[in-house]
Amino acid sequence: ENYRAMMDAAQKNCDDAMQADALNHLLTVQGTIGDVPDADAQLERARQLARKLNDPELIARATWNVGLAVRFSAPARAIEYHLQALQLARAANLPELAGFCLLDLANEMQMAGNWRGAYQHGGEGLEIFRARDNLPMLANALGARAIILYGRGETRGARAAAEEGAHISAQIENPWGEGYNEWTLIGIEIDAADFTRAFERVERAVRSNQVLGVPLFHGLTDLWMARAYLELNQLERAAEIAERGGRALKQMHAPIWDTLAVGTWSRALIRQKKFNAAHKLLDPLTENFARAENNLWGYSVSAPAITELALAEKRFDDAQKFADAFLAIFEREEALGYAAELYYLRAQSFLARGELENAERDLQRAQEISTRAEKNILLWRVDAARADIFAARGDDARAVLARQSAAEIVRGIAAKIVDDKLRDSFLAQEEVRGLLRGDKPG
Repeated sequence: ENYRAMMDAAQKNCDDAMQADALNHLLTVQGTIGDVPDADAQLERARQLARKLNDPELIARATWNVGLAVRFSAPARAIEYHLQALQLARAANLPELAGFCLLDLANEMQMAGNWRGAYQHGGEGLEIFRARDNLPMLANALGARAIILYGRGETRGARAAAEEGAHISAQIENPWGEGYNEWTLIGIEIDAADFTRAFERVERAVRSNQVLGVPLFHGLTDLWMARAYLELNQLERAAEIAERGGRALKQMHAPIWDTLAVGTWSRALIRQKKFNAAHKLLDPLTENFARAENNLWGYSVSAPAITELALAEKRFDDAQKFADAFLAIFEREEALGYAAELYYLRAQSFLARGELENAERDLQRAQEISTRAEKNILLWRVDAARADIFAARGDDARAVLARQSAAEIVRGIAAKIVDDKLRDSFLAQEEVRGLLRGDKPG
């Protein structure tokens, strides 16, 4: 409202410089929350004013705002604009604007599946804001860095970045930075199967979200919460919360957020054996995969769901085909944190067809990544699957050891679950019960 008032005053006084400055700031705020009314007209107006004034900073800022307006709906286009804006900012000696461009490029490249580019640009942006002691943007840059490191499977680095960002945000009372950094920390705790700490972090994120009132923050926090309940075998609750998160994310009007929501929601449906409902959510993503250049980060959540559905329906060729496509992307882009579960799932398709060597290779890769990334929630499943391979080969001694390793991880997970109902729910999973009973593998 302040920037709108500033624009009105500038128009009345025929002050083009003031009008351009106010419009650019207004568009920045709107673009940040994903809502730019009459975007094309407003953005073109900002660019015309900047060119009329021949002001390098306004021209760079206007170009940056064009990218902000499309960064969620068309990240590939946003990358083009933000590369231009970065060049303009550097030429005009505007390091802070260059830092903004670098962070936005990191986010957009991640959405578009260019994780290596995201890693590079995000690191450069982080150093700019650290050097300038801009604490709000340093916290934001650390949050972005944490997400990228999480996707790479570099959990210790991700945790350190997110904890620093959350600490800075708390010190300066910045709810945006607190919520942003908590997302990654929630994911790390879920992967580690420390659900008590995960829910504590969810509560912190929810408090920040209530202050902000931004649908994106509400929706993504719900998806993490749903993921926790999914791993705890609270399937109806997981589906309900994921659906709620999806409704919030629809307000962002961008396919990538729908894809993230569908990935979480559909997995709860699959595990409830509601395959038709899962197909309604996932089939459009399967059909549009070839045109997913603006949505690959969303597929980091939906790809395992699509693969899991194919496995549940014994469509093993389909499961392998889809896993193949995404594992090639994740390996190329060094996004190994997202690859681990797909290796485990593809191993299931190989195991079902008796391709034991291929299955063992994939499980070994899943184990390597998960150990480094501290993904206990996946490691017990990997050990259980390795036991099945050893049993199929007649190596009963190694099969028993692998099952014992899986059971030990499960007991450790259960011991950390404080809530009795949630612990009982986790332990009620058939595969978990079999491990704890000492059932033979296979």
